[in-house]
Amino acid sequence: MEDKRTFARGRARVSSGSRPRYWQLVAAGEPFRLLFPVGAALGVLGVLMWPLYAWKITGLYPGQFHARIMIEGFLTSFIMGFLGTAFPRLLDVPHLTRQEALGFACAVTGVVWLQWNGQMFRGDLLFFLTLFAFVLALGIRGLLFRQDVPPPAFVLVALGILSALFGTITQMIATTSPTLLPGEVVTLGRLLLYQGYMLFPIMGVGAFLLSRFFGMSGRQRFPESMTL
Repeated sequence: MEDKRTFARGRARVSSGSRPRYWQLVAAGEPFRLLFPVGAALGVLGVLMWPLYAWKITGLYPGQFHARIMIEGFLTSFIMGFLGTAFPRLLDVPHLTRQEALGFACAVTGVVWLQWNGQMFRGDLLFFLTLFAFVLALGIRGLLFRQDVPPPAFVLVALGILSALFGTITQMIATTSPTLLPGEVVTLGRLLLYQGYMLFPIMGVGAFLLSRFFGMSGRQRFPESMTL
C-alpha cells in the first residue's frame, strides 16, 4: 500500500504546479516518452542497413540481421513503451521507474548493436533476457499490487510475448546447432518471432483501444474485479 501511495503522490506532483520536465514524466510512469523515440531511431538504423550495403559501405548482407533489428529493436521498443505505460495504470500498480525505463532502452539498443555487427546469437540472447526481465517486472507488480484484472483481449498480448520468447529460443538453437531441431520447428519459431510477436499484441490492444478512440461502447469494459 505504501508503494501505491508513493505512486499516487508522484503522479500528483507531476500533474500540479509548473509544467513537468521530460525526465519527470518518464519517472512518473510514462516510459513510452523514452522508448518510443529510441524505437524510431533503431528502426531508421535497421532500414539504413540496405542502402549502406548497396553502396558497399558495409560488407554485411542485411537479410536476417535487418529483420532482427526491426523486430527485436524497433517493434520491441514500442511494445515495451506502450505496455510499460498502460499496464500499471490498468491494474493500478506501481509504475516502472526511470531507472527501469533507461535499463530497458539501453538493453534494446544493445540488442541492435549486436545484430548490426553480425552477432546474431548474442543479440538474440540479450533480447530474450530483456523481454523476460520486462515481463518479470510487470508480472511481479501485477501479482503483488493489482486491484483489477487486464481486459480479456490482453490474452493475445500474452500470446504475442510468448511467441517472441519461444521463437527466440528456437532461433538461438538453430544458430548454434543447425541440425538439432527439425526444420519445421525452426520455421515455426521464426514465424512466431517475426509475425506472431507483432500481430497478437496489435489485435489484443486494438480490441481494447479502438472503441475508446471512437467513443464506442466496447466489449472490453468491465467493472473492477480481482477474478478473471
